[in-house]
Amino acid sequence: MDTIPTKTRLEALLFERNLGEAEVSKRTKIPRRRLNDKLRHRTQFTLPEMRAIQINLFPEMSLEEIFEGYGE
Repeated sequence: MDTIPTKTRLEALLFERNLGEAEVSKRTKIPRRRLNDKLRHRTQFTLPEMRAIQINLFPEMSLEEIFEGYGE
């Protein structure tokens, strides 16, 4: 039986704020295909990408809060 992957804090935040990949890509300037790979855990976010997400989507939160549990 396959297990259902748990959402990362980032995925939960994007869901809560109704932010889809197209909007995130537009606001952060991260190409949509690259963003999709990162959200699907195929590749890791770089620090500049993480900062772009923080600054443009969640300026009231720290990187640690946004990316809690990411990459584990």
